[in-house]
Amino acid sequence: MFTSTNAIQSVIGAVVLGASLSLAGEHFQEPPCDVPQGDDSCWPNEFGATEFTQWTVAEGGNDHWYCVHVFDGPVPWWKANRKAQSMGGYLATVESIGENNHIYYLSLQAEHAWSDCFGPWIGLFRCPPAGGNPQAGWTWCNEHMNSIDFTTDDYENFPPGALGGSTVLSYRTCLDGSDGPSSFWRAVMPTPQGGSLVRSAIFEMDMGTMADCNGNGIPDSNDVLNGAADINGNLVPDECDCLSDIDGDQQVSVDDVLEVLSAWNTSGVPGLNGDVTWDGQVDVNDILAVIDAYGPCDSD
Repeated sequence: MFTSTNAIQSVIGAVVLGASLSLAGEHFQEPPCDVPQGDDSCWPNEFGATEFTQWTVAEGGNDHWYCVHVFDGPVPWWKANRKAQSMGGYLATVESIGENNHIYYLSLQAEHAWSDCFGPWIGLFRCPPAGGNPQAGWTWCNEHMNSIDFTTDDYENFPPGALGGSTVLSYRTCLDGSDGPSSFWRAVMPTPQGGSLVRSAIFEMDMGTMADCNGNGIPDSNDVLNGAADINGNLVPDECDCLSDIDGDQQVSVDDVLEVLSAWNTSGVPGLNGDVTWDGQVDVNDILAVIDAYGPCDSD
């Protein structure tokens, strides 16, 4: 039994292992438009991992990583956008016909990604400009917030779907086809009503933005799917999480041991009140975990 702060420090000092902490990707700003979002409780946040695949330069691609994420049910654009950001990426930015074809065919291979002719959300949104030109004001929701001009060579050959004329309904687009799946885009409402048939999204990561906390060149969610420990279910390998830093000061120290001792032999919600092992119980395993992780969270 530990009897004093000094005794605790001496025990911890005998076993000092650093824990590393890395950000799980950038978090990009929400669109500057006033987008009706509805009630969060209608779409509870879920962190199901999805495998990303790389479209390599050798295959004619851009070395970015893509996945088609299928939700349990219909989701509005803004919810898909938040999910993409929570995984360290962004909704897909389509900058060439080749990229458009690539993500379209990925969506065809994903089971349940299409509902009737409504396919996955992509990362294009629209803030209506003055004058109401339906082909103006479109922007990609990535880290650069690049605007899109449908009259340029880059996009003039893209399938326009319902983007032109009075058929533009609002600020969001999804892949769509009127006679079954196609690579055309269609604008729909950003609200639950407008996206009532959209149940999937295409996420994209690049080396500058993807969640890769251990620097192994593989998205964190892939690491977790491939067996990396993730006891708190945040899609970040535990080797990158400073789970033993209970007081949040980026340092695992005697203060964190004392936090465990103050909650000793209690049970409750995993991950709270000193339960650094996430097993719902504060016991000797939590003390050992804190001792093993002793030191600054950003150490190697």
